[in-house]
Formats: sequence, structure tokens, C-alpha cells
Amino acid sequence: MKRIATFCLTAALSLPALLPAQQPDKTSVPPGLSFVNYDAFEKLTAEVKEHRKTRLLPLDDFLEASKEANTIILDTRSLEMYNRKHLKGAVHLAFADFTQNNLAKIIPSFETKILIYCNNNYLYDPSFASKTGPRVREEKPVTLALNIPTYINLYGYGYKNVYELAELVGVNDPRLEFEGSHVVISKTVADSMVTVANLLLGPRKTPMIGISPFVDYGAFEQLTAEVKQLRKDRLLSIDEFIEASKDPNTIILDTRADSLYKRKHIKGAVHLEFSDFTMENLAKVIPSNATRVLIYCNNNFYTPTFYIDQASFVTKGVSPRQIEMQLQMAALAKQPKKGKTAATPKNTVPVKPVTITPFTQRASDLGGQKPLTLALNIPTFINLVGYGYTNVYELADLVNIQDPRLEFEGSLVK
Repeated sequence: MKRIATFCLTAALSLPALLPAQQPDKTSVPPGLSFVNYDAFEKLTAEVKEHRKTRLLPLDDFLEASKEANTIILDTRSLEMYNRKHLKGAVHLAFADFTQNNLAKIIPSFETKILIYCNNNYLYDPSFASKTGPRVREEKPVTLALNIPTYINLYGYGYKNVYELAELVGVNDPRLEFEGSHVVISKTVADSMVTVANLLLGPRKTPMIGISPFVDYGAFEQLTAEVKQLRKDRLLSIDEFIEASKDPNTIILDTRADSLYKRKHIKGAVHLEFSDFTMENLAKVIPSNATRVLIYCNNNFYTPTFYIDQASFVTKGVSPRQIEMQLQMAALAKQPKKGKTAATPKNTVPVKPVTITPFTQRASDLGGQKPLTLALNIPTFINLVGYGYTNVYELADLVNIQDPRLEFEGSLVK
């Protein structure tokens, strides 16, 4: 009975409550309703910049903090790279899989201290391939560290107790412990890479290099502003998107998590998970810098009824009301019960906060505040441009997943 009630609550609060009662087969963005908001992302990026300044940790502090209670190390790289090699004890959620519900599964509370790191914190190991764009401006490459969008999105989802590893460290640093299938690497290769680094940077007493030059928040903020201007003329309706996809020098790129791509994706779309963006990986799926790249994400689609496609295209973002409800539920759970109560069975499963699908609340429930959209299209567009792929076009419409103009492929396509 409880499951049925929960299902009905979620269905009753679902997106159609915000849309007109009768929907035509061909559905685009209803007036005033959009799940991709670049201005809000840019504002959030500026806010996080100030918050982050005092939360950059050297390796020793990072490792010491990891021993504290109510603290986790979060690895947001792709599942493949996490399985290859990760810091011992780190939990995993790929950046492309960030949703309020997924984050709540691995982060105990909003008060939990979250320690983050990414590829751009390590040297001497292909399991941590540096995410850096070409040398296109002045003589400095564009740094596209995963730490930056990870920090921004965690903050946006309400997790503000975030600390970031600030140093660039050799993977053979004796202070580090790793887990994964590729932990053991050739000592000869590691030593040779250290030798090369010493020739370039000067000899070091330890493999630690210092503050990572490959994590540059200011450069990311500047790139975000530049892309904003470029993107204005690159937003396509669903009809324009489909027509453009027919051009031979055009690809559709899906950057969602591998599991979601395999479930369901637009027919013909190629895949590269956002967390796996590197110059080398992008070159494998995009023929040239002149290739037109069409992008879409979860936030471009909605389901008119509560069914399995919500698992394939879960909207990324959160409403103020949703965070408020989670905090209220957490506070209630901490309150001691008054009076005598029956003994709780030892095997009783703790009650979890009520799950509310993001963006399903009516406008009157938001207290005048708009939901915060954290669409994957935005960091995807920014990073593609940063890597030198400037011929990017983005699907701008919010489309009914059952729209007859769309063709899908994947394990869930009947």
C-alpha cells in the first residue's frame, strides 16, 4: 500500500501538472518552462568561485580530513576509470549521473564533508589522463578539470560542505593508496615518467609537484562567458535539430552516462560520457574540428505519463522546495521520540526521506523561487568549445518522449 501511495504521489506531482491538459503529438517548450538555463549556471559559477577559495586542500590535509566522521571521498569520473583506479575508500557517482536522488543515495546528509579529486590532480598514470584543451589562446592550454563542474553541481544540489584536492601529485607518491583493477603499473614506466617530469620541472625530493596548474577556475569562468555568446545563435528547435542531423558532416553526441545511453538514445547518436572528455577520446568520436556536433541531454525530454522512460531521461536539477523537504525530514528523524514507544525491531530499515522528482512542484510551492537547472548540455557545450570543437549546436526544445518525430535506439526501445 505504501508503494502504491508513493507511486501515486510522484505521478500526481509529475511534469504534466505544469503543462496544458491536452498535448499535441508534436510538443516543444511550453511558454516559460525550460530545463536548460545558462544564465542561472553562470550565476552559480560565480557564487561557487567565492565559496571554493577557502576549501582547497593540500594532499596531507585532504588525507587527514578523509579520516573524519561523516566524511566521504567522491570520485565523479566515469565508472570505467573508477574501476581501473581510484583513491582507496572513495565512493563513486559519475558526473553525468548527478541527480538529487542519486546523490542522496551516496551522500548521507547535506552536512557530510565531501572531498573531491579528478584526473587533473595526478601525474604518471593513464588512469588519470589530464583533461586539458589545445593551446588556442596565448601560450596557455585551456584546463577543463572535472573538479570544477563537480564542485559547481554539488553546491547547486545543496551539498555545500565540499573540499577539493588542490595539489598535482605523482601517483607513485607513498602517501597515496589506490584500489582498482589497474593499481599495479610498471615501475619502469613510472620511474621514466618521473625522470621526464624532473627534467621539465626540476628535481623534487618527493613526487609531489605542488598546486595543480591543470585546475584553473578563473579560466573556466572566462570560457563560460565566451561560450554564452557563441551559444545564443546555436540553439535549435527539434525540427531544425533533426534536419541538421542528416548532413554528412554532422554527428549527434550523447554525453550522458554509459548506462543511460545503452538504455535509450536518439537513433544514430555517438557516445562519449562527459567524465571521459579528453583530447584523445574526443578525436575518436568527432572526425574533425569542422564537424558539426549536435548535443542533447536528459533535460530536453519529458514523459507525459509515469513510466520507464523517466529512468532513461531523468531531469537534472533541483527545486528549493525539494531541498527544504529533505532538510525537514532529516530534522524530524533526529528528534527524540516523546513518551514511551514500542521497542524498535533490530532489523527495521530506517525511514528514508520522501523522494520528490525534481521540477515537479507547482510554481506556488516554490515560494517565488525558480528551480535550479543543472542540465548536462551546458558543461558539454563549454567543454567542447574548450577542446577546440566550436561547431556545436544544442537542442533547445523540451520534447515529449513520445513525439513521433523522434527515433530512439537502446535496450529499452521496443
